[in-house]
Amino acid sequence: MKRFIHIIRLIGLFSIASCLFSCPSYGQRDSITANTLAASIQKAHVSGMPEDWRIALQQAQSQNDTAAIGLTYSSYIQSLANISPSSDLEKESKEAFAFLYNTKQYVYYFALYNIFIDWMFANKSYTAAQEEARKMYLQAKKLDLPIGKAMALRVQGQIFYKLSLYDKAYKTLSEGLEICPPYQDNLNNFATALSICEWLFSVCVKIKGKAEIRSVSDKYSEIFSYWQDKGWKDASGHCPVTALAFRSIALLKSGDIAGADQCLRQARPYMRNDLPARAYEHYYEAAYMLSAEQKSHEQAIAYIDTLLDMHQYYYPFYLKDLHIKAELLSLSGDARQSANAYKEYIHGKDSLLKAENIRELDELRVQYQVERAQQEAKQKTYSLYWAYAFLTLISILLLSYILYAQRLHAQNRLLVSQLEEIDKLTNSLSLQANKGKEDAWEPTPDDAGKNILNQIEQYLLENHPFQDPGLNREKLAKALQISERAIANAIKENKGMTVVEYINAARLDYCRHLLSSPHPIVLKEIAEESGFGTPRTFQRQFRDKYGMTPSQYRKIILEQEGRG
Repeated sequence: MKRFIHIIRLIGLFSIASCLFSCPSYGQRDSITANTLAASIQKAHVSGMPEDWRIALQQAQSQNDTAAIGLTYSSYIQSLANISPSSDLEKESKEAFAFLYNTKQYVYYFALYNIFIDWMFANKSYTAAQEEARKMYLQAKKLDLPIGKAMALRVQGQIFYKLSLYDKAYKTLSEGLEICPPYQDNLNNFATALSICEWLFSVCVKIKGKAEIRSVSDKYSEIFSYWQDKGWKDASGHCPVTALAFRSIALLKSGDIAGADQCLRQARPYMRNDLPARAYEHYYEAAYMLSAEQKSHEQAIAYIDTLLDMHQYYYPFYLKDLHIKAELLSLSGDARQSANAYKEYIHGKDSLLKAENIRELDELRVQYQVERAQQEAKQKTYSLYWAYAFLTLISILLLSYILYAQRLHAQNRLLVSQLEEIDKLTNSLSLQANKGKEDAWEPTPDDAGKNILNQIEQYLLENHPFQDPGLNREKLAKALQISERAIANAIKENKGMTVVEYINAARLDYCRHLLSSPHPIVLKEIAEESGFGTPRTFQRQFRDKYGMTPSQYRKIILEQEGRG
C-alpha cells in the first residue's frame, strides 16, 4: 500500500542551514574543503534526499566540523522521515542524539527530538509519542533552554490537536508561544514561533471566535513579515501562502467574502506546481470555505477532495473532511453521492474511532492518572502505595491483554483449520451426491424446502452468480424458475437466514477459497470478484462472520502451509 509521505519542514531546514553558514568556523578553514562541504550541503538542501544529506554528513565528519555535523545529522534524519517514513528512525537517530547532546548543540538536538516524536505519532505510537514529548519538555527545563521548552510544547500541542483535545492543545500551544524566545533574535526562534502559530491557528478555527482567529492570523503575518523584510526567502512559498490563507479564513469568519477572495488570489502566484499539495494545506482549507460561502459547491468539493487525499493516512482528519464533503454534495443536489459519503462517514466513525482512537485516548487518560499519582507521592507518603497498586494493575492488564491476544490468535488458527476441514468434507459429500444422482428419490412435501435449497446451493457453487453485486431473491427466482417466496422460505427454514444473508455467506465462502490460493490475490480484486463491491464492505462482512480480517486469515493459511 502506498505510504503517506510528509512534506519537508522547510522552515526548520532553512533555519538550521542559516546557523551553519553564519558559523565563524567556516572562515578559518581551507577554502577548497569548506566550499566542497558547502556545495554538498546546498545540493542536499535542494534535493531533500537522504542519500545526499548522508554524503554531506560524511564530509562534515571527515573535516571534524562540529557545527556542520550538527546540521547534516538533523537534516539527514529529517529527510529520512520525509522520504522513507517506514524506516527505523529510532535506530538511525541514536547516534545523532548522542552527538548533538554531547557537543551541546541543543537547538539541533531538540529539533531532532521533534522530528522523532512526529515519526512516532505518524506510525500510530500515540501514547509513546506523548510520553516522549513530556520527556522532551522536562529535559529542556533541566537544561534551562526556553527554545527547547517551546519546541516540546509545540509537539505536545500538535498531538493534542490531532487527538481532537482542542482545549488542551490551545492551552499548551499558547504557553509555548509565550515562553518562546523573541523571534527577532534568530531563525531558530522564528521557525519555532511560526510553527506554533500555525498549529494555534488551526486550534482557534475549531474552538475560538473571530477575534481570536484574527489575532493569531495577524501574529503569524507579523512573524513572517519581519524576516521577509530582513531578506529571508521562502523558496517553497509555504509561508506567504499560509499567511494569506489565514487572513482569508479570518476575513470569512468576519463576513468579508470579497476580502477573503482577494487574499487567496494573492496567494496563488506563490504556489509551486512541483511541490505536493500538502505544502499549501491551509490554502485548500480556506479555498473550500470560501467556495462554500459563494455557493460554488462543485469547486468546494474539488478542494475537499484535495484535503481528503492529504489526510487519507490519518483517518480522524479524513473522516472530518468526508463529513464536510457529504454536506457539500447534499447542498449541490447530488443526494445519491451525499448519502454514500454519509454512509462511509458513519461506518468509519463507528468502527475506527471507537476501536482505535478511543482506545488511544483512554491510554492517555491512564497516563495522566499516573502523573497525578506521582506528584501526590512527593507530598504524601501513603500515595506511594497507591502508585505501586496502580502500576501493578497496569502490569496485570497488560499481561492479560498479551495472553488474550495469544489465545485469540490460537483460536483463529483453530477456526481456519476447522473451516478448511469443513470445505474438504463438503467437497467430498458433493462428489458422492453427484455419483448417486441415479438413486435420487421423489421429494415429499417435507423435503421440498431442502430440495429447493439443494438447487440453490448447486447453482451458487457451479455458476457463482453472487459475483453480481446486485444478486437478490428476484434474480435467483428467475434463474432457477422457482417462486421468490419458495426460495425465501427454503433458506429461512433450513438455514435461518434471509436471502441476502445467505448470498453473502456464499460470497464469504468463495472469498476464503480465493484467500487460500497459492497465487496471492489483492483484497480489492477479491472483493470485486466475489460481488461485495468495495473492499471496505468485504472486510467488514468477513470480520463479522469469522472474527478476523481477511489479511489475518491469509497469514494463518500461509503459516500452516509453511509448516506442512
